[in-house]
Amino acid sequence: DAIDIYHEESVDDFEKLSALPDTKTKGIVKSALKRLPWLVLLLALSLPIAIVTTRFEEVITTVAVLAIFQPLILDAGGDVASQTLAVTLRILSKKDSKKALKNGGKEILAGLINGIALGLVAGVVSFIIAKVLKVEQPLNVSLVVFISLALTVAIGPIFGLFIPLILKKMKIDPAVASSPFITTLIDITSVIIYFGCATLLLGVF
Repeated sequence: DAIDIYHEESVDDFEKLSALPDTKTKGIVKSALKRLPWLVLLLALSLPIAIVTTRFEEVITTVAVLAIFQPLILDAGGDVASQTLAVTLRILSKKDSKKALKNGGKEILAGLINGIALGLVAGVVSFIIAKVLKVEQPLNVSLVVFISLALTVAIGPIFGLFIPLILKKMKIDPAVASSPFITTLIDITSVIIYFGCATLLLGVF
């Protein structure tokens, strides 16, 4: 009985994190209609990312190689934020906000260390790719990737910690709303950091 209850709770938490209303719904049409509102909301939340990206259209056009590394920057920040979110939600499920904050300090420090490490690796790889493609200012391109990835991965745990805490204060279930908000905020922040660094370091104005 205890295992069955634990299984049901785990399924419920997974559904909330994935923005799924009910995975037990029978019928294709009924299942699709239940998921549609969340998908529309996530689509609406993604629009600011497209708007922000268009602001840096000149940068992308001038230094086309930057487009190669954009998915890397966006995905890394989201992955780290999701890890911190999972840990924070697990602690919050035990109704312990103070412990979540205390553990959050470790998560943020870990994010900073991982950000620098990942940034160094990505910087070296991007330098090699830029050299192979005969891109101008390959060192500056690698610096853009290094700084952007390091900052994005370092910022990810901050979103993963504070967004669920703020939602809980607002009496909103953090498990339901945290994931889409964090994904959108991380993506917008990553785009601004990435192309902002490119504008400064590559002299594209």
